[in-house]
Amino acid sequence: MRIYFEKIPEEGLEINFSDNFETSESVFNINSFNGTIYAVNENFILTGNLNITIEDSCDRCLKKFKEDIDEKILIEIVKESSAEAEAEEIELKDEDMGLYFVREEYIDMEEIISQEAVLLRPVKRLCSQDCKGLCPICGTNLNEETCSCKQETDDRWADLKKLLENKNRNEV
Repeated sequence: MRIYFEKIPEEGLEINFSDNFETSESVFNINSFNGTIYAVNENFILTGNLNITIEDSCDRCLKKFKEDIDEKILIEIVKESSAEAEAEEIELKDEDMGLYFVREEYIDMEEIISQEAVLLRPVKRLCSQDCKGLCPICGTNLNEETCSCKQETDDRWADLKKLLENKNRNEV
């Protein structure tokens, strides 16, 4: 969905759409984006509610799961002049986060909303907070069944284990 700058009225333009796309690791379903874009001075402000479903693999047990995210977003869109567009690339600073720089005469809503959806994806992806993961020896999904593997202990951690046991005894 392309929105040309000259088509954005002074009172703002309502935007409603849905989309889906994939990355190498996840499937993103943008269930809905409902928002408004306003012209403010020479820039534009996009605000709205983004509802997405992300299909991912759990980092612990590798099981596929879906996660729903509903988030309010606020983005400033800066229209670059042709002189700025031809200048060298510069590194963005922290205060530039939430800014989108546009060189064309239009705003590509799919690109902006897709980037926001990817940013909302949690870094640690878990099917549940209490996921037990896979057995490191046999690979059994410990959420579904138990295994009889004996966990090997690493003697390098023995001193740390003693410290923790002493601390726990002192707290009781």
